[in-house]
Amino acid sequence: SGGGELARMRFYKEESTVVLTFCEPTAARRVCSQKVHKWQPMKVVPYEKSLDPEHASQPCTIKVFGLPSAWLQNDDFLEMFFESERKSGGGNVKEISIDASQGCAFVTFEESEVAARVAAREQYAEGKPITVKLFKNLNALTVSSADDAYEPDQLLLLSLPENVDHELIRLFLKTH
Repeated sequence: SGGGELARMRFYKEESTVVLTFCEPTAARRVCSQKVHKWQPMKVVPYEKSLDPEHASQPCTIKVFGLPSAWLQNDDFLEMFFESERKSGGGNVKEISIDASQGCAFVTFEESEVAARVAAREQYAEGKPITVKLFKNLNALTVSSADDAYEPDQLLLLSLPENVDHELIRLFLKTH
């Protein structure tokens, strides 16, 4: 059976997330109860306010593009650069993850204020500009088991593929 008619769809491209509100409250539960979803690694979860990009807490992680190739091979360069307040406006780094296939890195700071400061500043690596954006890692958050955290007529689609648009989501819901 299909997911049901949508009352509202909020797209958050940067977070690869969609918040869906159904006209019928049972539709969201019906879609969530499906065991297999065709778009991997997309996750379909019940709506929870803490996972909604509109309500999520300030991110401590930045996503960095345009890095020199040597920086994508060894996270020591990234750590030294982003821990230097003078060079990058950074501070204490908690974790670094490099995705060489995408040509980017994720740097998580201990404090969200540091991430915001670094993202607001023009950044250069080896004299060339790099792109730094705040990154809300919604997929790393765990879904609460508290029933009052949910909205029965809503669900979240997380980790959407980049080419997904409103029409593809509507088609996806008709098949689930």
